[in-house]
Amino acid sequence: MNSVLLRPALFQPLDLGGIILPNRIVVSPMCQYSADDGSMNDWHLVHLGHLAYSGAGLLMVEATHVTRAGRITHGCTGLYSERNEASIKKVIEACRRVSKSPIGIQIGHAGRKASSQVPWEGRDCRPGLAYAT
Repeated sequence: MNSVLLRPALFQPLDLGGIILPNRIVVSPMCQYSADDGSMNDWHLVHLGHLAYSGAGLLMVEATHVTRAGRITHGCTGLYSERNEASIKKVIEACRRVSKSPIGIQIGHAGRKASSQVPWEGRDCRPGLAYAT
């Protein structure tokens, strides 16, 4: 009997539009609120590196925003500068050294709810940064 048929579906490969996941375990994107002006740092290197090492079939990177003002908080990651891009590249390359599983990214813009404080600072809009509604 085929050993793949004996494994629970959770641990079987899955084809998602031509991207093959080695299993059906997905790490959801989790806001870390720890970026430096949108750039990933050592926190992200350890956090995402650990999750890449876990063996999940797909690792999703936290909500990454297309404009500085469009971030949920000032601690959110962005992809609006070369510095942001370089920091993401560094973290993804580290993840690739420990896992060949696919890595996805959640692209976002927080719209009128952008520019809030990080949760432990109250979540209120930061003065002068919020969008007019």
